[in-house]
Amino acid sequence: MADKIILPDELIKAARNLEERFQILRLPVYKISQADWNTLPEEVRGFIPSRKIELAEWNCLSEESRKMIPNWLVTLLADYSLFGQALKLGKEFSKHGEAFSFWSPSIYSNGFTDYTYIEEILKPGFIPLSDTLDGTGNLWLTKATDNPFPPIYLFDLSDMERKLIGGNLVELLKSCDGKIWENY
Repeated sequence: MADKIILPDELIKAARNLEERFQILRLPVYKISQADWNTLPEEVRGFIPSRKIELAEWNCLSEESRKMIPNWLVTLLADYSLFGQALKLGKEFSKHGEAFSFWSPSIYSNGFTDYTYIEEILKPGFIPLSDTLDGTGNLWLTKATDNPFPPIYLFDLSDMERKLIGGNLVELLKSCDGKIWENY
């Protein structure tokens, strides 16, 4: 079972602001169990733009894989309805990729079996947060650490290179300002 921790105030504020922005834009946010989510027809899932991820959903990962996911990420996605929304990134991040959308536990489960992820991302101590949603296969990464403020990196699949973008998750979330990427 995944463990929750107390998040730093700055990260709480950024997540809460983004979730509130979704509500202002009249984008419903939900807390729906994985079991209930799985019963929804695929075409309906696209109309539920964001939801919280229950701690039990992380059980789809092996214990070894689960240890790679920082507890601050698990807590963030359990406490705030941020999963499922494609966020348009602000100018400081968008030159590297237009959009960002948190991964679900099942996406991590699939990715952790891929040789590229294991050798180029996980072994050097990084964790993917999202792909860039532009079809390139590029990934938004951060260091897999107990500190929720490591810098953001871009893993460029074409040259198999991690590029330091700077900023941290709080700055990335603030850059979105609740803007929805409309090509998702």
